[in-house]
Amino acid sequence: MTEGQDCKDIPSVVSGQNDLTTLHSCAGSFYHDVYKDLSDRVAKVVTTNKGEPDAGTGFFVQDGTHMVTSAHVVTGSPEIRVHYKGQDYAAKLEKLDDKNDLAELHIIGLDADPSRAQKIKSNLNLVSGDPVVSVGVPGVHNETKYLSPGTLAKTSVLYNILTAPNTNNDADAKRIADAYNSGNPGLQKDAAAIANSPRLILFQGARPGQSGSPIVDADENLVGVVTAVNGNNTTVDVPYTKVQDLLNSPEQTFNFDYKEQKRMVAPSAVNGTFDAAGLAAATAGLVGKGRVAPLAYGAARAVSFASEASDYFHTSDSGKKSELGVKMAEDAGMVGGSVAATLMWKSTVGRIAGIGVMGFSLASRMITDSEQQHYVLHATTRKDGDSRPPWMY
Repeated sequence: MTEGQDCKDIPSVVSGQNDLTTLHSCAGSFYHDVYKDLSDRVAKVVTTNKGEPDAGTGFFVQDGTHMVTSAHVVTGSPEIRVHYKGQDYAAKLEKLDDKNDLAELHIIGLDADPSRAQKIKSNLNLVSGDPVVSVGVPGVHNETKYLSPGTLAKTSVLYNILTAPNTNNDADAKRIADAYNSGNPGLQKDAAAIANSPRLILFQGARPGQSGSPIVDADENLVGVVTAVNGNNTTVDVPYTKVQDLLNSPEQTFNFDYKEQKRMVAPSAVNGTFDAAGLAAATAGLVGKGRVAPLAYGAARAVSFASEASDYFHTSDSGKKSELGVKMAEDAGMVGGSVAATLMWKSTVGRIAGIGVMGFSLASRMITDSEQQHYVLHATTRKDGDSRPPWMY
C-alpha cells in the first residue's frame, strides 16, 4: 500500500462465506472504485409485506429521478419510500414487468441528476467466469450499503433453474406448471413467458434486502439485477437486456391507482433544532430581552430563503416547486418579522407586531416540517381488463 493511498474496509457479503464481513481495498482497485461509484447510484427501498416492514434495493436510471428494482420488492406494498443520502422520499410505481421481476419507480421530489443514473450499455459480451460486483442494502433496518463480489457462472431460462437438482424451488416451479395446465389462456401465456424468461446464475453471496441491486462488470456497465438466492452461494438474476426492455417500452401492462395523503411525522433533527431556535428567538422578542436573537434567527432564515430560491428555479418537479414556494413565503415572513421587531425594538407594540409576523410564519414552518407526503396504492389493474393480479402477488 502506497503511503497516503485511499484505502478502506468495505462492508461486503462474500461468496463462499455468504455472510456479512469486510474487504480491504484501495483506490484504483475494482472493488474500491465500484463500491464508491455504485454507492451514489443505489438506494434503500422501504416497503411493507403483509403489514410488516420490508425492504430492498434500487438503482437510479434515466434522469436520476427514476429507479429500477425487483418487482417482488414493491408489488403488494401500499406505499414505497426511498432512502437516499439521509433523505426520505415517496415513490410511485410507473412500470411493472411481473414476468421478469422488474419494476420502475418515480421518486417524488428528487431533483433530476443524470450523473447518478446507472450505465446501461447494449450488447455486452458476457463470458462465464467474468468478475462482477453488486452493491445493495441488506436487512430491513440497516442503511449501510454492502458490496457482493462474484463471477458469472452461466445463463439459463427460469424454469430450468427452478427444476434443476439440489434446488429448493419446487413451489415456484409447481406454480408455473399449474398455471400452464390451468386452461386459462391468460395464465397459460404468463406461465410460458415466465418459464422461458432468461436468467443469469452468479457465484455470489447475497442477503435479503439486496434484491434489486445492480450487478456490474469491470467497466461498471449493468450486467443484471440481483433477484433471488439459489443456494450453494449462487444467485439467480435478471439480465440487463430485460431492464432495457422495461425502460424502452412505451407500453404499460398495468394501471396504478394512487391516492395522496399528508401525515404528521416528527421533523428531522436539523429542522427540529432550527424550529426550536426560532421559538427561543421569538420568546426573547416578546419579553423584550436579547434584541440580537430575532435578528440572528432572521439572518439564518435569509440564508435558507436563498437556498430554497435557488432550488426553486433549478427544479422541474411541479410538486417540489409548490413545496419550495410555501417554504420561501414562510422564510420571508420570518425574516421580515425579525427585522421589523429589531428596528422597532423600543416600541412595545411595534416589537410585538414584528414578532407576531415572525411567530406566525414560524408556526406555519413547524407544520410544514412535520408534514410528509404519502402516495398510497389502492389498486393495480391490467389495462386489458383482465381481473388477474400481477404474477408477483
